[in-house]
Amino acid sequence: MVGKVLGAQADSITFANFKRFAGEAKLHKSSVNYIKRGMGISDLNATNITVRLLLQFILSFKRNLWIPRCAKIKEWEKARNITSSVLRERTIRRQRCERKRIDDS
Repeated sequence: MVGKVLGAQADSITFANFKRFAGEAKLHKSSVNYIKRGMGISDLNATNITVRLLLQFILSFKRNLWIPRCAKIKEWEKARNITSSVLRERTIRRQRCERKRIDDS
């Protein structure tokens, strides 16, 4: 059942579609309908199941990909003595440059 909603493999079109919708915290109606028909449950219960599946996917993404990635970026910045004040300064400079470009046109 879950394989039909998520896809059988990481490179399947079904999983690609699920990731696309999950990245926007959305559910595709076909997922809800498939679970509803496959389990013979109400629309509300099917929606609850797919919402829980979506939340688990988002939490797993955060725990297994996002947090480790952020930790590696922090390590990389620390190794190069990049502080938050340096990053803020660079951002402010970029914003000023972008404004000048717009005004010059």
